[in-house]
Amino acid sequence: MKKYTIMFICGAKDFHAMDKYFRLVNALGNDNILVVTDTLSGEGQISLLKENSNYSKLLIIDRFTLKNLSRLGNIIRNFIKILFIPFQAFLLKKKWTKFEPKIVHAAPLYYMLLAFFAGIPYIGTPQAGEILERSKRNIFYRLFAKLAIKNADKIIVDSNLLSKEIKNNFGVNSSIIRNGFDSNYALSFQKLEYKKTRLLSIRGIQSNYQLINLIKANKRNQNVLPIDFAYPFKDLNYFSYLKKNSGQYDKFFGKLEKKELYSLMSKALLTISIPDSDSSPRSVYESIFCGSIVAVTNLPFLKELPSCMLSRIFVVDIYNNFWLQEAINYAELNYHKKYIPSQSALEFCDQMFLTKKIISDIYEI
Repeated sequence: MKKYTIMFICGAKDFHAMDKYFRLVNALGNDNILVVTDTLSGEGQISLLKENSNYSKLLIIDRFTLKNLSRLGNIIRNFIKILFIPFQAFLLKKKWTKFEPKIVHAAPLYYMLLAFFAGIPYIGTPQAGEILERSKRNIFYRLFAKLAIKNADKIIVDSNLLSKEIKNNFGVNSSIIRNGFDSNYALSFQKLEYKKTRLLSIRGIQSNYQLINLIKANKRNQNVLPIDFAYPFKDLNYFSYLKKNSGQYDKFFGKLEKKELYSLMSKALLTISIPDSDSSPRSVYESIFCGSIVAVTNLPFLKELPSCMLSRIFVVDIYNNFWLQEAINYAELNYHKKYIPSQSALEFCDQMFLTKKIISDIYEI
């Protein structure tokens, strides 16, 4: 039986978790990493696994979920996941015994919980929303979060804010290692002579990203600009709401390959990211490296950014009727300036540097 160095437990449709997996594959090689998952394609989303990915299945829950993401679908999916925890934990323990990995890395919180109930050692990576929002709103979620976090061998987070929150709420120290990207590849997309006339939204289509505020603000401007929406996932109800209110020349691209996404970022007059909360938004950093000016809401992650990245950011108050026009004015004055990252910006963002840090400092292999 083939043995694997790392067993990575996650959902195969989870954009953030699978991105971590692929960065590990690039650093350690495909043959050293096994994905263990309980979901492949479903709810209008396809599996992100590649043909050559090594993976092993728990009970696949896609057969029990709805056809598309929605609020009702979220409730049904979460109920099913909780219902099957004992059986999934039993299957996971069998796979751990069978494959004998040196490292088990679970992401996000639900898969950390499975590893806990399976009684296996694990490293965990919770998502920001799980700690900053859901565990505060729901006492049962907070209980599950406490079990998953306090029993992990190590915890990895992507921001100082999340690290402090985990320390304050659960008394657990965590390592801060951000979600990086290929910085040289992003820099290669900068277009200094391109006449930029479109806006770009780069976040998921869900209510917490407040995209209806972008559409309404654009309509208030004297010169309405077309908006490109690039999004890794969508809530069907909110998507329908946005479509009904969108402009004639707005475009909805869905999830894009990196080359297409970076091309849009490089051509955008202004990239917009206005969630009501955030931890460390990698897509904002990618936009900057691609040469874009980015409008963001005032959130704690801004305090962590190197000054060269802050110079490409315009902080907005979406309750100001003219926030978008003010951001556009700033972008028109600055988008033509070439972005040159400092060494601290490269260490803050570069995926190879950050992935090697996980391997050496966290996995210790």
